[in-house]
Amino acid sequence: MKFRKWQKVRCVTPEPWDAGKLLNRETEYVVLECRTDAIKVLADNFEEAWFYDERFVAIEDSNNVGTEMTKEEYLKFHEAFCADMVRITKAKNHDYTGNNPNPFANFEGVENANVCSTEQGFLVRMHDKMARINSFVQKGVLQVADESIEDTLKDLANYSALLAGYIKSKKQEARNG
Repeated sequence: MKFRKWQKVRCVTPEPWDAGKLLNRETEYVVLECRTDAIKVLADNFEEAWFYDERFVAIEDSNNVGTEMTKEEYLKFHEAFCADMVRITKAKNHDYTGNNPNPFANFEGVENANVCSTEQGFLVRMHDKMARINSFVQKGVLQVADESIEDTLKDLANYSALLAGYIKSKKQEARNG
């Protein structure tokens, strides 16, 4: 097979009857299914259709899902991914907590307002990210262009780290009495 599921592609030979409809050269499509000589694509307007794969080319994109990696490439990716997570959490923690030295202050706000426990507040935010990831897995595209799937995954990982830090902080607080 020429393409992989979730790979981004572009049409290179739209037929005259495709003009203004599903296929055009400017639109990126996502491969939903592959057959021997055809692919089912998803357009940004959520229309799906089968086409002969010879009409498409892969878009060179380092974020294409399904790209094979060596272990060494993965470890480099992981290191860069985590470094970016640290950069993001520093910036967001500054924005959400201001001058408060407590890194969990904004999360504790839900408990202080009697909405739910702080831990449940973390889980709600994590669930929101999981719902967005699930939508991407099902549809292959996201409508909000300024937050990529990678950004969403970093946010989820940062919420996990924050929750782990919060739990550790509470255990230390309980020990210190």
